[in-house]
Amino acid sequence: MLQTLATHQTMMQFHPGARVTFASTSGERLIGTLMKFNKKTVTVITDDGERWNISPQLLSPIKDASRGNVIDLPPKKR
Repeated sequence: MLQTLATHQTMMQFHPGARVTFASTSGERLIGTLMKFNKKTVTVITDDGERWNISPQLLSPIKDASRGNVIDLPPKKR
């Protein structure tokens, strides 16, 4: 029961559509989009189109720079 609670708490740090990264079984870092919450895992579609069902504890969030606030700074006066 404690394992299920920990898994659920980790899942709540993410939302469908979030960009995430994780290590594959071969140790390669994969990047993808979280698509769905399952009972004990989450479904991630990688940028290569592969579908993975993995534990949410293995995910790391990726900050999407395109969604951030970009502020244009004026050029420095010399």
